[in-house]
Amino acid sequence: MTQTFRRLLLPLAAVAAVAACGSDQTGPGGDDNTLVGTYQAVSVDGSPLPHTVASGVTLKSYTITLRDNRGYDLAFSKEGATGPVDVSDTGLYTYDSAAGTIEFNGQQIPGTLHATVTDGGDTLTLASTDIGYTVVLQR
Repeated sequence: MTQTFRRLLLPLAAVAAVAACGSDQTGPGGDDNTLVGTYQAVSVDGSPLPHTVASGVTLKSYTITLRDNRGYDLAFSKEGATGPVDVSDTGLYTYDSAAGTIEFNGQQIPGTLHATVTDGGDTLTLASTDIGYTVVLQR
């Protein structure tokens, strides 16, 4: 009986040891609290800002601030044929930690912006299909 107990105890101890070594991250981007902060654009289509995209618009800056209440503020500055324009939006975001994706639902900008979250929540990459170019932002 003692050996049977030991045979059962050894695998349970191994499972407990592996679980204790696990990360507290809930997915590729971390949990919701690790996302809070201000993200600044570091590249557009792989180039540093300012950068002129295919449409001829020059993107000068791009910032997203995520709050712990799932709210966000987005601001960017661009210049095109009609001159400089500053754009801002606020809204709510949803985060899927298992997939490492975040969706921004704004009040002024129509539609939903999609991004991937990497580097434990330190990098956001806005999808080019939503905005016509790919923006990488870091905290």
